[in-house]
Amino acid sequence: MTDKAITLKCISKKFSLGDQVKSVLQDLDFVIDKGRFILITGESGVGKSTLLNIMGLLSKPSDGEVTIFGNVSVNDNSDLLRKVFVSFVFQETVLLEALTIRENIDLMRCLWKKNKRRNSCFYENVNEIDLEDAIDSLGMRDYLETLPGKLSGGQKRRAMILMAVAKNSPILLLDEPTNDLDSKWVDRVLDFIRRLANCGTTVVMVSHDKRAEGYCDEIYEVTNGRLRLIRKENGKNLITIDKNNRH
Repeated sequence: MTDKAITLKCISKKFSLGDQVKSVLQDLDFVIDKGRFILITGESGVGKSTLLNIMGLLSKPSDGEVTIFGNVSVNDNSDLLRKVFVSFVFQETVLLEALTIRENIDLMRCLWKKNKRRNSCFYENVNEIDLEDAIDSLGMRDYLETLPGKLSGGQKRRAMILMAVAKNSPILLLDEPTNDLDSKWVDRVLDFIRRLANCGTTVVMVSHDKRAEGYCDEIYEVTNGRLRLIRKENGKNLITIDKNNRH
């Protein structure tokens, strides 16, 4: 498996609004290496979630090419690539209300095992995540037999992260994952996500939460339809861009 987890080439995204066309992303190139923790920031409505959905093959770009671990996404393989390589944590709560948290996790785990059997060639270098450690790290041990409707907003958020981890995908995409979390759990969740990246999971997170900046390897801002580098760590080297001098 190549070390390039996600490659975006000349990505543009446009939306039709009545008689007008709104351009959200413009001619964007971006490469994310395996095991990096990427933070994407920017004002509301600039296209952060749109970019995340394109990376995860949930949305097609108007122009350009998306490559996932060396596999170019085309119409007949995008669903397969998404199932095999990508896990999502959405802003909205996505839990099956009729199932306990354990049953939600077991269902996701079954889907992962099914995908692995059918597409074993894609999983040759994918390490299985320690689910028991994830349960404890996210503080969900005491809530495994609980229905989602009985959980607080923060507990639901942590359960969603746990479900995404249970899928054991090499790419984890998170949209505002610290929403609904109190300050204690923000740091614990971010530390857990950092450890996932340290173990080889490629993490891309959209967030306004300044506390996330201390946990990630690279920070980018979506502005004027493009990505602008804010900070990038490469081993002992730290590249920073002065926000006051950006154009």
